[in-house]
Amino acid sequence: MRVLLFAAIGVGAWAQTPPEPLQAPWEGVPESFRKLPIGRLNLSDDLGGWKAQRAKVKRIVTESLGELPARPVARVRVVRVDQRDGWRVEKSEFDNGADSLVPGYIAIPDGGKRRPAILTMHGHSSSKENMFGGIYYFVPGLLKRFDSEGVMALLAPRPFLALTGDRDAGSPPEGMRKLEDIEGEVYRLYGKPEAFQSIVHPEIGHVYNDDQKRKMVEWFNRHLAGGQS
Repeated sequence: MRVLLFAAIGVGAWAQTPPEPLQAPWEGVPESFRKLPIGRLNLSDDLGGWKAQRAKVKRIVTESLGELPARPVARVRVVRVDQRDGWRVEKSEFDNGADSLVPGYIAIPDGGKRRPAILTMHGHSSSKENMFGGIYYFVPGLLKRFDSEGVMALLAPRPFLALTGDRDAGSPPEGMRKLEDIEGEVYRLYGKPEAFQSIVHPEIGHVYNDDQKRKMVEWFNRHLAGGQS
């Protein structure tokens, strides 16, 4: 019976349709977009130079967002509390000062002890059940100065873990390798290369699977909980 099971697994794996090849550079990008003038982030060779450069990069990113409304006075109102075993979830909301209420959820361990906080952002068209999506920003004029590497470089030296799939159309492997080179260099300038890691998972697309979740929890434990699980 065991032999038959192994044989069935082997045949099934062989009979599966092989994964489609990885996307080619610029695949799916309109021709006119391929000719856009794209700036390049030229990193300084030393930390002091990068810190001066960082202030300029941050200013460019902030100014590219356009004229922002004044920050509202956040009067947060807790609308519901769900007590769990050892922790609770509070739903709150505040007026954004424009035209809507901004909801949020916070999970708070019992005991009143100060702990590291983890901020998760709603995915686009998502819900509280899917709190680990991304929000897509299209910043006018930013590509004239630099690409995503400029925004991501501002994260250093804080711990940064990037998890992507090699078939994610929004994060092609070739682009991720370029980002890894640039971001890795920024973290090396700070003397903290271990604080940056990029993992490209094979044969998956724009998903968030169990292996990626495990990698995320391990990262949090290492950098927020002092290695304690």
